[in-house]
Amino acid sequence: ELGVKRPPLFVTADAVLSLEQSEVDQQAGLAVLARAVITPGEHAIIGVSVRAWQDAEGYKQALAQSCDRLIERGYRVVLLPFHYPCDLAPSKDVIRMMKHGQKAVLLDRQIGVQEMLGILGQLHLMIGMRLHALIMAAVMGVPVVGISYDPKVDSFLQQVEQPLAGHAADVTADQLWVVLSE
Repeated sequence: ELGVKRPPLFVTADAVLSLEQSEVDQQAGLAVLARAVITPGEHAIIGVSVRAWQDAEGYKQALAQSCDRLIERGYRVVLLPFHYPCDLAPSKDVIRMMKHGQKAVLLDRQIGVQEMLGILGQLHLMIGMRLHALIMAAVMGVPVVGISYDPKVDSFLQQVEQPLAGHAADVTADQLWVVLSE
């Protein structure tokens, strides 16, 4: 529609969607979790992928309160910085806002794709803002709950029939908890 003729344009799906769960080296993810003293099967593990978004801060508080509730119910909460090192600061913010932040685990190093997929394969749920956190978790057969910052997140969640808890600009802890409790 814009008149661009060269090079030829092709509309395709995100390449991550072509990943096969059977081709993932689960051991790579298990090794990362072992270094963080997390043993799959000991507790249900909830992954959290958070990113900075404009001047919004309320979503971090909503995540912190929900993570506290999850920990109080016996879940292990693991913050996964998908875009390293950019996601470290908002992940640390969430942990600082938590009552039980000392019980949350932040994987605070860059994690390769195979390792991340292996980690995701051990989760019981992924709460994510990052689109690729949601896509990769879904590829690994893990249920996801999204907090959106962009229509692409909303669209992906609709396509995979997974819940959207709200948008970064105005999601509340109560909204997020209602979705997590379903």
